[in-house]
Amino acid sequence: MPTTSPQQPVYDAFISYRHQEPDKTFARDMLARLEAAGLKVAIDERDFAPNEQFLPEMERCVKESRFTLAVISPRYLGSGNCLEEAVICKVLDMGERKRRLVPLIIEKVEMPTWLYTLTGINFTDKDPLIDPHQKLLKLFGRPSSPGGRSSASVSPTRLRHGADHLFGRDEELALLDAAWANPKTHIQTIVAWGGVGKTSLVAT
Repeated sequence: MPTTSPQQPVYDAFISYRHQEPDKTFARDMLARLEAAGLKVAIDERDFAPNEQFLPEMERCVKESRFTLAVISPRYLGSGNCLEEAVICKVLDMGERKRRLVPLIIEKVEMPTWLYTLTGINFTDKDPLIDPHQKLLKLFGRPSSPGGRSSASVSPTRLRHGADHLFGRDEELALLDAAWANPKTHIQTIVAWGGVGKTSLVAT
């Protein structure tokens, strides 16, 4: 398998997570949000080659990504594969003097010593001063590769109307605005169940 120079990453991010709920749903939602912003993201269930072994594919995605986003929960810290992903990224950071490992904390946990020094991004705060999704997007800056097409996943439960106004979609609107700000994004796709307000969101 050809190697990729660390100066030319293939992905903006690789999402490392445990295949259990609610971690899995959080990881998929994060994938949709980041791609809606024009970022190129790797996730194992989609981007690992089916004819390759798991651990080499994991290491490849870590090495080919600008950042590794670790979805931190008690389940994550109990998974050997997840911890190995994070350790590989941590070792690479030490060798290359970079900071690519970003903990996304979705539950309060006792962080292991080697992760304790990283502040990460806290998704458990019910009233954050800065929205954690926007904080994460700010970390990336400009995408490393042409996005061309982006998609936003819209949850079926948060949309509500009042008179002539649309409520409860501030995050989705911000993601769409961020994607359009990228001159390489020409098409955006909104994916959701029928009747949840895709047309109203676009019209807004």
